[in-house]
Amino acid sequence: MSDLGKLIAVALATVVSLVGSFWLGELWHIAFVPIFLSWMSVIFLATVGWDLRSKFRSPAFVVFFVAWLVMHLAVLTFVIGRLVWFYLLPALCIELWVGYTLAFHMFGLPPSGNPKDLG
Repeated sequence: MSDLGKLIAVALATVVSLVGSFWLGELWHIAFVPIFLSWMSVIFLATVGWDLRSKFRSPAFVVFFVAWLVMHLAVLTFVIGRLVWFYLLPALCIELWVGYTLAFHMFGLPPSGNPKDLG
């Protein structure tokens, strides 16, 4: 299968997973917010966690990452629930900047972007 075929397959699987989870939530009377926050946790883990994957060997970093995830979800919930959507991007930029700054200060910088260093 070509790279384009794999990309399309993953995109379709993602869409089916997202739509299916919200459809099952509606079917089983699960509120929108827990499903939404679950998917935001997955996205946070996939993006931020991937950048800092070499740090997950440290139990202290795992505790820090879980606390950061909870703070990220709290900021997301507060901004979406209480403020105008206009403030979402600045709030998340500030929150992610603070999180990355604390992570780099407390646990050091991740390896360089060289694929040989990321192993």
